[in-house]
Amino acid sequence: TTNLYTIAGTVNGLAGGTLVVQNNGGDDLALTANGPFTFPTSIASGAGYAVTVLTQPGTPAQTCVVTNGTGTVGAANITNVAVNCTTNTYTIGGTVTGLVGTGLVLQNNGGNNLSVAANGAFTFTTSIASGATYAVTVLTQPGTPAQTCVVTNGTGTVGVANVTNVAVNCTTNTYTIGGTVTGLAGTGLVLQNNGGNNLSIAANGAFTFSTAIASGASYAVTVLTQPTGQSCAVTNGSGSVTNANVTSVQVTCTTITIAVSAAQIDFGAIDFADSPTQTLTVTNPGTVNLQLQSATIPPGPFSIVGGTCAPYPRTLAAGASCTIVIAFRPDGFYVAQGTLTIGSNAQNAPTLV
Repeated sequence: TTNLYTIAGTVNGLAGGTLVVQNNGGDDLALTANGPFTFPTSIASGAGYAVTVLTQPGTPAQTCVVTNGTGTVGAANITNVAVNCTTNTYTIGGTVTGLVGTGLVLQNNGGNNLSVAANGAFTFTTSIASGATYAVTVLTQPGTPAQTCVVTNGTGTVGVANVTNVAVNCTTNTYTIGGTVTGLAGTGLVLQNNGGNNLSIAANGAFTFSTAIASGASYAVTVLTQPTGQSCAVTNGSGSVTNANVTSVQVTCTTITIAVSAAQIDFGAIDFADSPTQTLTVTNPGTVNLQLQSATIPPGPFSIVGGTCAPYPRTLAAGASCTIVIAFRPDGFYVAQGTLTIGSNAQNAPTLV
């Protein structure tokens, strides 16, 4: 009778799951650990043998390769068949959406940094072994404009295929526009940003517009309505939003004052009528027109001879007043006295003294 011999060898690198090897298209042998193995069916001397992998192991996914797996049985057992297994590796990737800024850097498992410049698909350069975990995070958020990118489906365990479902969604950050008001004493101040988003200001101190502005967009703060009796000016009121709230807008309010000098007071012309009347009219701040009508006073030069407006120049706040006394003849015989009121169109009747 022809002698029979066994076919055997060794498995190396098996990390989990079940490896099934096969000899001559049959005689299947399931292996779950590294070390020696022997097929149960012996082979006659002179017959051939061919060891192959029927089923690769999974969990983790591996690829096992047979060496010294074929030959002809001689006069001894075959013991040198080698099956070497290596764990498969797969790439980690996904898609970026909403990116408009620059400088986005993603990171996997605390390393393998990946700079992303545009929307679309991305893949990390370092593959991950089947069965290992992955964790995709944002290392650096994009700027210019400033954005916040959020990762979904960013963690898990690698299976038997490349990971392609990591999603990175970016949105542009918004920031508030505000500053400080000083010197406000009147009422009715209304500020405006970018031609809208009106903001009423009642007192000195910090202010913030209600509508936030996207990073990279511009802002322009102006005074829509001045407060009563004051003029407010804006500094640092325009610019482009970067990556922080704007708090540097300055609104400085001052009480309106008007300098009055003798040269600014225009008394107009002297006319003649049936009955004498005198009218002192403030037509513009700092300018007074006096029209004297009299049937008895002849025309002649006039001069300022007294009152509380002197000395000149004199600065008056809006609504404040002072008096002037003027003479219409060189000898000062006829004198008109009236009140000069700045910043309104009020009419005041002077009185002859």
